[in-house]
Amino acid sequence: MSKPSYLLTFLSHHLLLLKRFFLFLRCKVVLMHTHFEQDVTFMTGAIIHHAESKSPGLNLEKGTISQGYLLCGMANRFFYSLVFYLMITGSPRLRAAFNPWVVVALLNLAIWLAVSTVKHKHPLYHEVATPEMVNAWPYTFESRAYKHVIVHHDTGESFSGDPFLDPMFDWQLHVFGRLHNSVLKLTLNTPGHFTFATIFDHMSGAACVAVLYLYLHIGACITPKSAMPLLESQTKKTKAL
Repeated sequence: MSKPSYLLTFLSHHLLLLKRFFLFLRCKVVLMHTHFEQDVTFMTGAIIHHAESKSPGLNLEKGTISQGYLLCGMANRFFYSLVFYLMITGSPRLRAAFNPWVVVALLNLAIWLAVSTVKHKHPLYHEVATPEMVNAWPYTFESRAYKHVIVHHDTGESFSGDPFLDPMFDWQLHVFGRLHNSVLKLTLNTPGHFTFATIFDHMSGAACVAVLYLYLHIGACITPKSAMPLLESQTKKTKAL
């Protein structure tokens, strides 16, 4: 195999891995929004169900949470499937890079796999997690166990243990708690509480759509064609020799 051909194969392989990583992040956005809903807003105004005293959100009341994955999960599967379909079909650039039905199918497959994995590993996280796992590599079992048990079940932060997306949702958690508790001084299970939580949830959904739109366009740029300038440069150098 010639050097330019080898280089193109090498770049194409790694660009495909990078593209798959952005697909992974897109699925994580949907799952994290769903987790945020069932822990905090639940579409009609729930509270964090397992955080302790240091949580910036709503943590001082007991017995008021509704664990709502079924409602949040199914609603978000439909909503984000529609969002992906409309964003891709509405953009010539995205249509050239993605098949909308394939993206929707991969999204739902990834969510099913993630939920199945969490169902299996969640008890294991609680069995093995220790504070010493704080320096574990991202995306490893140890890192996820630490983020979920030591961080999420204490402060409410780290909705998925993802180093790229956690800061965004942690910030939302702090903003929600600050506005609800300190600025508006709302009381749980009142019309004001439900109204605020619902508006906040819609704004969170809009922000997630914007992030997904950005990720789609980044993914559309990651193709073997994007490596052609480098390949052409290498080919010219090879011919010159």
